[in-house]
Amino acid sequence: MPKEIIDKIQVTESKTEEQKANGEAGDANASEINITIDEDKNRGWFSRLTSGAGTDDRYSMSGIVNYFKDSFRVSVLGSSNNINSPGFSFDEIYDAMGNSAYSISRNSNGSFGINGISFGGSGGITSSRSAGLSLANDWDEKVELTGSYFYGNNDTETQTNNRTTTFLPDREFTTTSSSRGRSMGDSHRINTRVEVKLDTLTTISIEPSYNQSSNNSLSNRISNTQDDTGQQIDIETSNNSNSDNYTAGANLYFSRRFKKKGNSISLFTTINVNDSESINDFFSERVISDNGVIDETEIQNQIINQESKGTNFSITPTWRKSLSDDYRLNISYRVSANKQEQSRNVFDRDMVTGEATIFNDALSNDFETDNTQQRPSVGLSYNKDKTRWEITAGLLYQTLNTDNVALDSSFDRSFSNPYIRAYLSKQFGKFGRIYFNYSNNINVPSVSQLQPVEDSTNPQNIIKGNPDLEATNTHNIYLNFNNYNWEEGKGIYSGAGFTYTNNQVAATTTTDDNLVRTTTYTNVDGTYNGYLYSGYSMQFKKDERSIDVSLGLDANLSLNKGFTNGVSFETNNVNLSPNVSFEYSIDDIFELETEYNISFNSSKFSLDNIDDQSFTNHTAAIDLTTFWPKSLIMGLRGEYNVFGNVTEEFDNDSFVLIGSLGYKFAKDKAVVKLKAYDILNQVIDTRRTIHKILFQIPVA
Repeated sequence: MPKEIIDKIQVTESKTEEQKANGEAGDANASEINITIDEDKNRGWFSRLTSGAGTDDRYSMSGIVNYFKDSFRVSVLGSSNNINSPGFSFDEIYDAMGNSAYSISRNSNGSFGINGISFGGSGGITSSRSAGLSLANDWDEKVELTGSYFYGNNDTETQTNNRTTTFLPDREFTTTSSSRGRSMGDSHRINTRVEVKLDTLTTISIEPSYNQSSNNSLSNRISNTQDDTGQQIDIETSNNSNSDNYTAGANLYFSRRFKKKGNSISLFTTINVNDSESINDFFSERVISDNGVIDETEIQNQIINQESKGTNFSITPTWRKSLSDDYRLNISYRVSANKQEQSRNVFDRDMVTGEATIFNDALSNDFETDNTQQRPSVGLSYNKDKTRWEITAGLLYQTLNTDNVALDSSFDRSFSNPYIRAYLSKQFGKFGRIYFNYSNNINVPSVSQLQPVEDSTNPQNIIKGNPDLEATNTHNIYLNFNNYNWEEGKGIYSGAGFTYTNNQVAATTTTDDNLVRTTTYTNVDGTYNGYLYSGYSMQFKKDERSIDVSLGLDANLSLNKGFTNGVSFETNNVNLSPNVSFEYSIDDIFELETEYNISFNSSKFSLDNIDDQSFTNHTAAIDLTTFWPKSLIMGLRGEYNVFGNVTEEFDNDSFVLIGSLGYKFAKDKAVVKLKAYDILNQVIDTRRTIHKILFQIPVA
């Protein structure tokens, strides 16, 4: 949006639609920006168009056009590229959606998602196309309409080499695999929102949505598994899958405020239906040998039909009562119901005719699940001056009923647990704020974890649920401190979170002599994970020169528990990552930014036959952008990485160099640019992960 048409910018606390309707305070830990356009300039249009081509048949093009007049606005966008690019910036998509943007995610690789629509971030080499339309309008400040449609098409090719070492109490085995795949898909997403203010005290809003997608994926995988006794398993698989997915739903919100400030009633209802179908043409050959002598060969040549249908419904009435100018009582009762029908029909191919006509009972299933939940709660809130707090307590009661139609079996479970929420926000000075939050979550085990029926879908890993599992109970604590002076560009921020879990569902796996795993589940207590982040930044400005310095620290720790071959184990992980950055710029001349990050990692295992692991990663980068001579823009980025967690057969360092040269013309409204990626051909995608009793080295 051109700065010349902006009248004022206001930064306020972020509020939900419910908080806006009831005139309540917003989230003290989040902010939103409201932009007011000068009335004399509140009409017109602006756009951005880009197009590019490069070596190896790489290309990229995108465009977005925005038109606005008073309260009416419309945006049209489209993109096409084969360089794994979103095509648009986060701000462009967010602005196009306006008030209908309710679900947001952002990733460090530049990809992002809004309302379930993903932009960029796919692994492998992706060719993508997208198009969209968004519009909004208000009528007499009583009716507000927003709507959007997005189409997406992607074609992704992947190739991965992987080596995994699995440690057991008495032995270990290593799996080496190579896979190739291609995935192609189309999607259509429609989101709308209508808000009607019946009078100054009553508001109704409805948000319908519809999503449809079709996908085709092809994959081939070859793997070899060996242990130190000479046991060996070779598996070759191929799969051709076609799937169709449909989702439709709506949210309905009603709010009625009373004349006394703080008193209101509201009703929030949501309904969602989904249907997905897939057909897989699956082939697998497994050869088991001992010291080079073949013992057994198993072949799966099948057509697999799967379907899943679901309906979700919830309703939450809420009553708010003002007890005084500072205190308020909140009472709500949430009821939700979920019904799911899932079927899997497997047909083996006839060895003579090649037709898939032989029904496979062992690998097929058909079950229905009903899940209901009730949550009455009572809360007390306080809001005065610069202090705000709220405490909410209730009871979470949940029932789960599952019928396995194929095996004529069923089971019922019920769970009852307390529900607690609390937060405290305190503002001090002009810029300082401290925030504390506590919550507990109750997670009921999945149907596959509870159902006492053997699942042999993967013959290498047979799974059987445990109907005696308890619900997982997590306690979450979050603390944030912020004292940033945006006027001077100087300040500090810090935060920490900790989650402690009881009755966590853990896998219990037994591996036999043929390396076939049998997995069931049990509850474990005392697992946890925590994180900490902190940063300090300062800015110095004099005339056209400016210096920015930032210091940061990130830390993570976790404790995981599990069982393998009847032996319990624990894994402790610790990560510590300090970082520093420095920026120096002269207006209209150049910008220079340097940064350095070092990451210390440690993993300790309770099993005696597994060595503890520790490694250090380094990243140093420099960015230079010049704006002189006028109309000429040059950019250069160099990044040096050292990977301490890569084994000797792989390069453990890389120097990535990216450059660009651009020229502005047409009164600075257009630019032609030449970009060069990975000039030194150093980009690698090698990484090593440590997970419980697995060491995994994927190379993509």
